[in-house]
Amino acid sequence: MPSRIPEETIDEIRIQNDITGLISEYVVLEKAGRNFKGLCPFHHEKTPSFIVNPGKQIFHCYGCGEGGNVFSFLMKHEKYSFPEAVRVLAQRAGIPLQDQKPARQLERYEALYRVQREAAHSFSRNLLNHPQAASVREYLGRRGINEELIRNFSLGYALPEWDGLRKVLASQYPSDLMLESGLAIKKKNGNGQYDRFRDRLMIPIYDERGRIAGFGGRTLREGGPKYLNSPESMIFHKSRTLFGLHQAKDEIRRLGSILIVEGYFDMIIPYGHGVKNIAATMGTALTEQHLRLLQRYARKVVLIFDSDPAGVKAVMRTLDLFLASDVEVRAVVLPQGEDPDSFVRKKGADRFRKAVENAPMLLDFIRDRIVERYDLSRVEQQIECANQILPMMMKIRNIIERNAQISKTADVLHVTDVSILQQFKRMAESGTSRIEYPSRARASASMPILEQYLIKALLKDKRLILGVKDALKLEELSSPLSRKIVQELFVYSDKADFEAQIFDAFQTSEAREELSMLLIRSDEIVDPARTVRDCLLELHRKPLERATRHVSIRVREAQEKKDVKRLEELLEQKNKDLVRKQQNRPQKKKEL
Repeated sequence: MPSRIPEETIDEIRIQNDITGLISEYVVLEKAGRNFKGLCPFHHEKTPSFIVNPGKQIFHCYGCGEGGNVFSFLMKHEKYSFPEAVRVLAQRAGIPLQDQKPARQLERYEALYRVQREAAHSFSRNLLNHPQAASVREYLGRRGINEELIRNFSLGYALPEWDGLRKVLASQYPSDLMLESGLAIKKKNGNGQYDRFRDRLMIPIYDERGRIAGFGGRTLREGGPKYLNSPESMIFHKSRTLFGLHQAKDEIRRLGSILIVEGYFDMIIPYGHGVKNIAATMGTALTEQHLRLLQRYARKVVLIFDSDPAGVKAVMRTLDLFLASDVEVRAVVLPQGEDPDSFVRKKGADRFRKAVENAPMLLDFIRDRIVERYDLSRVEQQIECANQILPMMMKIRNIIERNAQISKTADVLHVTDVSILQQFKRMAESGTSRIEYPSRARASASMPILEQYLIKALLKDKRLILGVKDALKLEELSSPLSRKIVQELFVYSDKADFEAQIFDAFQTSEAREELSMLLIRSDEIVDPARTVRDCLLELHRKPLERATRHVSIRVREAQEKKDVKRLEELLEQKNKDLVRKQQNRPQKKKEL
């Protein structure tokens, strides 16, 4: 069992990892007053509702309710346990954890990345130096891939041997790790294993942090699959990885746009010709995970596909993914027989950039492809075409954008906007293609408003916490979560960065979401001292009101039973409660 990390070390790690800097590695943040704002990485949204508060070192999303500090962000985003998040952030800040044994899962992650890195080094040495790689070097030269590009993308060569890589790595890495990494395959008879990649041009696949997660292998010979990819593993998922993003991300951020192509060389060749804001999918359609990844770097996406039917279908499949996002997406279909690789090599980077600049919006592109199928001189064909197009528009959240698309569609169909709107309304009323986008944000229904205000005031001015500790009994708070938060405020109030530290006391995501919301909204409190005073008076008054109501019920019962002695006792108790209630009432300010 790993020993417990000292609280002082955890505090130091938290302090040395600025939350704005950490989150900006995942999310495009823009200044918004004292805070930073961006699109939430935990759910799809069109309008940014994800807030980072550098002063309090916390984040909160008003759309889905997620919130916390640097540790909880990493735990949520990377699926780390708390010790794993602490270790990663310690490494990021250069803080040694000599006494800590790495968590088993994190150690396995690191071992997988190490073996992939060593494999890449071996493949690279083969390509640059081995006589058997001469034909591969010639092939790369013919495609315009020079030594600089080879080194930039760490291209390599797997020797045509059944155990060429295993012989190099066997002394350092166990056989089970070779299998798990996808570099080796178990023999069918169960005895031993052999190299997955043999006699192939090797293309390392980096994750966005610059770690090699897998490989693509291209054969230069006839027979067998043209490309062979690493299998899915703990560290490699094609559905959430974009090839070349690591090399291109700085240029993508600078330009605010990203070009998406299909395949390794469709990314590498344009990149080598100076088109550096480009990344590629790897044999899969774009996924929600890809979209989240894209949104961290740019708000403008250009999809570039081959002109064959499969390429056009691939573009059309992406529509639903992008309509509900805040990403401006355009589509380019290259001339017949061309792909980004061949187009750039034949016509040059400037022509390629021009095609990108003239790219239509994705919805316009898809609408044009649909319209091509119909004879719009016939009314029934107009209706059928409209029924194909309008469901797409119903998914557009932005009303202005939706109305603009309705006008464009009316022009294309040679009908009036009113006709389109009427059809749109009928479809909406009938529920056809209705899309609902429920918010995951909770309305804090479990925590009374009064208790929310008290906590926000204490978070705004922690100097008030000590006084509340003396004046308030926790049982006066009706919400268990309120009691837990206030109790932890009593514990953490003397900490310098208690806003960030207090998150570590809460184990459930619901509690952290509620706390982050209260922390962010604590700035709404104008006069914390007065708010605390008013809240305490109200909280003290409520038990008295309950007691008074209880006594009134008992008085009626005593009157009905004609129990004179009991009636006198109850009336005396009621008078005492009224006096106490009067004493707890706020005093009016004297007139000046």
